[in-house]
Amino acid sequence: MRFLSLVMPSWMRAVLSQPQGKLFASRTIIYGKDLGVTVDGCVGDVACSTINGRLAVVDGATMRSPLINRVAKGLIVVNPRGAITAQSTSALASISEGVITAIGEEDLLLLPLARNPKVRKVVYGQPGVGVVLTEFNLRRMKYFKLLKAFKPGLNLYQEQVEGR
Repeated sequence: MRFLSLVMPSWMRAVLSQPQGKLFASRTIIYGKDLGVTVDGCVGDVACSTINGRLAVVDGATMRSPLINRVAKGLIVVNPRGAITAQSTSALASISEGVITAIGEEDLLLLPLARNPKVRKVVYGQPGVGVVLTEFNLRRMKYFKLLKAFKPGLNLYQEQVEGR
């Protein structure tokens, strides 16, 4: 299967590996009450397992290792590693609550989620460090500029769709 996608340029990996908001570093599990704010959404399986937002974006894996007994639920989108599909972008722009399960990776889906005016505060996992709280009302334009750097492409994405 081929999917119309925006493909991340290689130089952007270093940019996006830095926290894009307020970092809550912890060696223990961070819960929503620890943040001191109510969040609209969460991106990533670890962040979404302890922080209750109206919208959860997950992929059933943590650091590319599948979670045991994790079943895809909610709206299911295909999103290959290092890209953002048109399908994912459309889904994130139109939904404000529920679960979106990405077949592939959900990491980059924070960027198109910024297009959704109903979602203002989002938490995502910072691997090995903790979670990051980002407020779209303060950073929305930054996310739009990052998205502009992605290049359009067609991704062949057969293996992970059938394998997961």
